[in-house]
Amino acid sequence: VTTTGGYGPASLASLTLNSTATQSGPVATCLTYNDFVYRDCTDAAKTADLPSFQPFTVTTEMRPALYLGFDQPFDNRPMTLYVRVEPPRPGEIAEAVRNATPDAVAPRVVWEYASGGEWRSLGAVDDTKVFAESHVIRFVGPPDFTVRTEFGQERYWLRARWEAGTFLVPPRLRRVLTNTTLATQATTLQREVLGSSTGEANQVFRTTQAPVLQGQRLEVR
Repeated sequence: VTTTGGYGPASLASLTLNSTATQSGPVATCLTYNDFVYRDCTDAAKTADLPSFQPFTVTTEMRPALYLGFDQPFDNRPMTLYVRVEPPRPGEIAEAVRNATPDAVAPRVVWEYASGGEWRSLGAVDDTKVFAESHVIRFVGPPDFTVRTEFGQERYWLRARWEAGTFLVPPRLRRVLTNTTLATQATTLQREVLGSSTGEANQVFRTTQAPVLQGQRLEVR
């Protein structure tokens, strides 16, 4: 390979490998693996009279999804799932903003549940803002929740299906908890007098305890 002004290191644009195998006898075992499910096709591969088999099958899962399997259904009443999300690593958001494309749209995740042979909308309220922060997923336990086999396991399945959009930072989940509620450890102080004004500008008054929760009312006489 020549370059302007002399010689340079060789550069490979592509590399192709070929191999040849010779089968000396009938196949011993033949398995197909699609959608996390194994299928034994040994008899069909060994016997010419049997119907042919498909090594690869078309999947209905067009986008990645998070699957949650439970050993019993939810009651038909308000339920919550707490999702703990790991915060972005240092500099991760700044780098993602620099590399973001102008036409990028916010991600959209659809929560669904298994009912019979299909997936139905769970109607969940996502307080995590699509896995952007730790919070709860709120929904009403569906009355037609049924067992479904996924990944070789019979469970009552929920799934969060990534339908569209782009994550600015890929979400990382630490854990998912059931039967949870949010609580705040706080002390209520009423009629606390912060101080009196001297009429001067930029005066500062401090509370006896900190921090102070948002949404407090300050009265000035």
